[in-house]
Amino acid sequence: MNALSTRPHAWAYARIPDARPAAIHWPGPDRRPPGLTVLPLSDDVAMQPVGTIDDPAAESFAHLLMSALLDAIQGRRSPTQLIRWVSDDILAELVTRARLHQRAPVPLSLRSVRLQQVGDDALEVAARFRSGERYAAAALRLERVGNRWLCLVADFGPLAPPVEMPLPRLLDQRRV
Repeated sequence: MNALSTRPHAWAYARIPDARPAAIHWPGPDRRPPGLTVLPLSDDVAMQPVGTIDDPAAESFAHLLMSALLDAIQGRRSPTQLIRWVSDDILAELVTRARLHQRAPVPLSLRSVRLQQVGDDALEVAARFRSGERYAAAALRLERVGNRWLCLVADFGPLAPPVEMPLPRLLDQRRV
């Protein structure tokens, strides 16, 4: 009697492939991978205001927030660092985009930011950034909540289409 005859059912089942994206392991504040440098915020992006902005700090905040959003998508910054400045929906979308970005990572760099004041306590931000060899755009809506700005809408365009992986049916594999 051989080893397969003691367990005849073990060879009849094939593994079902796991279609979930790979888990993201964010380094903590004290656990940086070797060689990771602290990213300085660059001031070389041209700020081009469109409307009159009553709050001069809003321009620099919009620029810094957009840079932080791109860093979170690339995995250079934990999305949880942005909890204070973005809504829960945007935070969930950032995590999804970061996972998709890990599948095919391309460098993202901010090129320009434009602001438009649409109300006393509302700003719309249009940003242009480089995504690999292409350019892309993002739109944000910031609203003043108390004494700070909160991003309620962030539109980076459509997500990449999900990879269609045919999952074999378990019944079909049992008939082998």
